[in-house]
Amino acid sequence: MTSRPHTHAAKRPFNYLPWAVLATLLCCPPLGMLAVWWSARANALVHLGDLTAARSKAARARKWLLASLVVGMMTYALLWCAYMFYSPQLNAAFRMLHRIVQ
Repeated sequence: MTSRPHTHAAKRPFNYLPWAVLATLLCCPPLGMLAVWWSARANALVHLGDLTAARSKAARARKWLLASLVVGMMTYALLWCAYMFYSPQLNAAFRMLHRIVQ
């Protein structure tokens, strides 16, 4: 029976690629694509054995991922507020409430 060589999985940096892809699809595509780019670079550097550079690229991927999430959530919140404010049904309800109050 052959044994596998012991690898240091604990030292391998997380590259955030799955989360970057989800952020690209669901939140902010331009910033998410940057996160995917840096994640792919981190993954390539891990395969080349340069873990220090891979950690640096993974940190950049994480920053772009968080930026994508924040911008995406802010955009969704603003769209929701605009919908709630400009919705015809809500405007009619607010007008009716305003008449009742006066």
